[in-house]
Amino acid sequence: MNMKKPRHVLILLAVMGVLILVVSLLPPWPGIAAPFLGTDEDDEFLLTSTSPDGTYALHAWRILEGATVANSIRVYRAVGPLTVCIYNGYREDKVSIDWLSDTVVQINGVVLDLSKGENYDWRR
Repeated sequence: MNMKKPRHVLILLAVMGVLILVVSLLPPWPGIAAPFLGTDEDDEFLLTSTSPDGTYALHAWRILEGATVANSIRVYRAVGPLTVCIYNGYREDKVSIDWLSDTVVQINGVVLDLSKGENYDWRR
């Protein structure tokens, strides 16, 4: 018995695979980011901040860890269809984002030059 799959089924499977890939790479927008960033449903979107020239968009989240671990703040930068964590602060509940120039941002007192790819992680 020769059981070939019809061509339209293979095309449908390929299209579904591409859609799943595209959706998994979406930037963190309020309401849809949590499943794609690997955050819990209880995590809280705080704000979006855009650089003065509109080049950079930052999205801040409060990560609610639970009873035994302190909360943290994470700030993600949209890079095309991807997101990059540029700030990961531990034992923090609030976020302050101030733009010092078109490429330099201060997040909770930490100054980062986004044009140089700088980031902050409390673990390093």
